[in-house]
Amino acid sequence: MSSKPRSRALSVVATIVLAIAGTVALSTNAFAAGNLRAAFALAGNVGTYTVTNAGSATVTGWTITFEVPAGVTASTGDNDTVTQSGTSVTVTPAYYINSLAPGRSTYPYSPTVRFSSAVTPTQCRIDDGNCDG
Repeated sequence: MSSKPRSRALSVVATIVLAIAGTVALSTNAFAAGNLRAAFALAGNVGTYTVTNAGSATVTGWTITFEVPAGVTASTGDNDTVTQSGTSVTVTPAYYINSLAPGRSTYPYSPTVRFSSAVTPTQCRIDDGNCDG
């Protein structure tokens, strides 16, 4: 085999490998954020998350995670179960709001969290994305 056909074959193989790698890299980024949005409202020391599905498919099995300042405790309110480890808090919705159809929200059964003092949580995440989209 002369060097021209070998060189041409290597060029074709390299082009195919790069095309596949580029496709994999592009498809990985497509899953960066979910379709749920969580709007937070605080009344006294009780926070309420109204969750809305902005996508085109039903979302099931979602949770909300966020951070609170050191020394603040979060406990279960209504329509959810709340767990805390250090400053990290996870809100798991009750079974009757665990699935959200497109365009639907958790209102009037939105999950609530009781805080030991009035705080606004930070670093809120839901459905693999920021709470505010």
